[in-house]
Amino acid sequence: MTISANRVSLVMPGLLGPQQQYPLLESQERPNLKNLTALLSRATRSEHNNDDWLRTVFDLLLPNSEQTKIPFASISASYDQFTCTDAWCLRIDPVFLRIDMDSAIMLAADELQLTEQEANEIAESINQHLKDDGIRIQIAHPHRWHLLFDSSPEITTTPLHQVMRKDVHSFLPEGNKQQYWRSLLNELQMLLYTHPVNQQRDKRGLAPVNSVWLWGEGKLPEKKKTNWDAIYTDEPLIEILADFFNIPCYELNQFQDHIHQPSGDNGNVLLVTTALEEFVHNQDIFAWINALQQLDSTVFQDIRDAFKMKRLKQCELYPSNNSVYHVSLKQSRKWWKFNKLMTDFLST
Repeated sequence: MTISANRVSLVMPGLLGPQQQYPLLESQERPNLKNLTALLSRATRSEHNNDDWLRTVFDLLLPNSEQTKIPFASISASYDQFTCTDAWCLRIDPVFLRIDMDSAIMLAADELQLTEQEANEIAESINQHLKDDGIRIQIAHPHRWHLLFDSSPEITTTPLHQVMRKDVHSFLPEGNKQQYWRSLLNELQMLLYTHPVNQQRDKRGLAPVNSVWLWGEGKLPEKKKTNWDAIYTDEPLIEILADFFNIPCYELNQFQDHIHQPSGDNGNVLLVTTALEEFVHNQDIFAWINALQQLDSTVFQDIRDAFKMKRLKQCELYPSNNSVYHVSLKQSRKWWKFNKLMTDFLST
């Protein structure tokens, strides 16, 4: 596949912070991000009424969607080849909470690195508990658990990635049946507290599965043709969306090879990375800087080169801070414009 991009959209949560430690760094500790700052300095900034990267990607793939919530559970259930054409779906993913007297902080989900056997054993115990309620967890991947219903579960939920490192008490299910689902979460926490799998994980120094998280409710949306020719990502959730919309999906490191290949057909390319957000959440300033330097010498260098060779017409950058930065071919060639400092763009 070769792509000479007409449009590249970059969704990069954490790219511009919040990063309170950066202004405190000595000048020699601050990276030289010549390509990123050159693009931002020539860009037009506009308001983007959304700070959630998954919602941003969904809206880019399916513009003017009437979906108020992303029905991600049905999309991932379809990806895992469960029959859910007419079903309501809900994710019920295994997680680790740090629980104390006043809070329950979400600390791990995929990071638990459950084995298939561990996931199946825990899910089977939960299914025994759910038997009288007539629902059953469906598993095709250790960290993707689904519930399928004939009708709506009558709750609204918060996507798992939005709750990481936060107190889950502020994000519990709401709706007509919120009491049932909240009570169920408490029951499952008690069931998991002494589960044999967790006892074995504790002996190996591993975090337990001490709760589950409900999210992504909805029915499978209608598939529509998109204007995107390729997606490059390091995020598994985006790979699932790409599969649903039948868009070729590649690893981030393949972006360079593709954008520099001449092609008769211009394409629209979407690049999504969530690694920077992870470093921001962990307050790991130097890992964040290292990741930025890597992106500056690869992705942002590639984009500037593509502009110089007139293989790119426009670029959009979504840093998930309620802003979007637009750079056109004409703007990119304004070489006389002064490059601003990274601190001019960072949120603290």
